[in-house]
Amino acid sequence: MSNAETVREFLEKSPKGVCDDCISEVTRIEPRQQVYQVCRRLEERGTITRGKDRCALCGHTKTLNVIGRSTSQADPATPLKVGQARVEPSTVDRVAVASIDNVVISGMPWGVAERLRVLESQIAQLLGSPAIQFDEHCRSALPEAHGIYRIFDPTKPHETVRAGRTKTAAGGLRQRVYQNHLMGNQTGNLRAQLVADGACADLEMAKRLIRESLAVQILPVDDEEERTWLEHFMLGVLRPRYCD
Repeated sequence: MSNAETVREFLEKSPKGVCDDCISEVTRIEPRQQVYQVCRRLEERGTITRGKDRCALCGHTKTLNVIGRSTSQADPATPLKVGQARVEPSTVDRVAVASIDNVVISGMPWGVAERLRVLESQIAQLLGSPAIQFDEHCRSALPEAHGIYRIFDPTKPHETVRAGRTKTAAGGLRQRVYQNHLMGNQTGNLRAQLVADGACADLEMAKRLIRESLAVQILPVDDEEERTWLEHFMLGVLRPRYCD
């Protein structure tokens, strides 16, 4: 597979708006200048668009690459072949042609396409949210609202260490992320998971690792059922090293 094909395939599967640095790191195309040249050629062909915004992976404002709308979708004005039935939007079992991050998905029921669009948008919001360091300001920076979270190493933005959701306990994200994962020692919390996995010798070492190396991104979500479904989707997309 050529570098151009690798970059295009990555952008088709990635959150909207990824910078050259992150593409280089994830695809291992080096030097980074090679990614820049590939993306410029893809832009000239109309395959992708480039513009300044916040990168969905690293969170920095840079020149981002976004895959262009697929040109393979049939023109609605194309005449039907003999014996081919046209599916009208008013049909009871309507079929969607949904564009999720400019990737065209045909033959999908409207309700499923809409749910997928919403879930993808929420994960993009999570990945684009500010990274909160586990320092002395961490506790006050975390809200007591309920939601989902992603703990990761900022030097490896394409990997996720721990992800999950709050349930119904008081304190919401502040309780779950700070009190449980950083300060707690229960089996299902990150400190204990790091020790059980052999990544750290004891709980104190695990706490130091979290404080010195990791950060967290959060997305408040009030509705408990919505949080549950969103967590399932998030875990499938991010595939964290640890979860509940």
